[in-house]
Amino acid sequence: MGTYSTGGARRHLLRRNNRESGASLVELAIILPLLLLVVVGAADFGRAYYHSLVLTNAARAGATFGAFSAENASNISGVQAAVEADLVNTIGTADVAVTAERLCSCTSGTAVACDGGTCPSSTGTKRTYVRVRVDKVFTTMLDYPGVPHMVPMSKEVHMRAR
Repeated sequence: MGTYSTGGARRHLLRRNNRESGASLVELAIILPLLLLVVVGAADFGRAYYHSLVLTNAARAGATFGAFSAENASNISGVQAAVEADLVNTIGTADVAVTAERLCSCTSGTAVACDGGTCPSSTGTKRTYVRVRVDKVFTTMLDYPGVPHMVPMSKEVHMRAR
């Protein structure tokens, strides 16, 4: 029986690893920035979605306050305060614009003045509604090519007052 020497095979593998050791570093240098861009982009998308949900919920909170009664529907500053109270512990109230208004219409859909307006008997009774709009400009963490850095967001909720 012959003896086999593994020394030559080991030297061959070591030489091969030494020649290719820099290739892994080059691959990492190429892939890492792209991977980081994808991760940060996904985080920005998640932040934008979160801001959208928070704005919707804040507009809904204001409209719910205004829709509670006809008196609350005319309390525009109370509606705005309800929106701001909902935003305070989430995204904050900085750079957020809140617009609230009271609208009235007949059951047929015809618009009528809220103060002193009446509906003819043929068009039904007068109904009071609250419309709340919340606007904010969302800013991404990075400037992405082909994507705007600042994205205006606007959420609007309509509710009928009791």
